[in-house]
Amino acid sequence: MKGETHPKRGVNSHLEQDICIHIFTVSSAMVGVCLTVIGLIRVVITLGTADTLADDLLAADALLFLISSLLSYWALRSRGLRRMHRLEKLQMGSLSSP
Repeated sequence: MKGETHPKRGVNSHLEQDICIHIFTVSSAMVGVCLTVIGLIRVVITLGTADTLADDLLAADALLFLISSLLSYWALRSRGLRRMHRLEKLQMGSLSSP
C-alpha cells in the first residue's frame, strides 16, 4: 500500500527486539535479586551457626542470569536477524537450565 511504512518483516524484527529488551531487563534484575539474597543469607550464617547450600545455588543462578543478560545485550547490538535468533535461543537455554 501507499501509506504503509513498515513491511511485515520490520514489524517482526521490532517484536523480536522488544523480546530481547525484556529478557535483558529481567535478567539484570534477577542478578541483583540473587546477589541481595546471597548477602542476606551470609548475614544470617554469620549471626548463627547454620551453613547452607542456598548461597551457592543462588550464585549459580546469578551467573546464569548474567550470561543471559550478556547474550540479550549482544543480540540487541547485532544487526543480523539470523544471529539475533541464535542468540535468543541461547538466552532461553540459559534461563531454562536451572
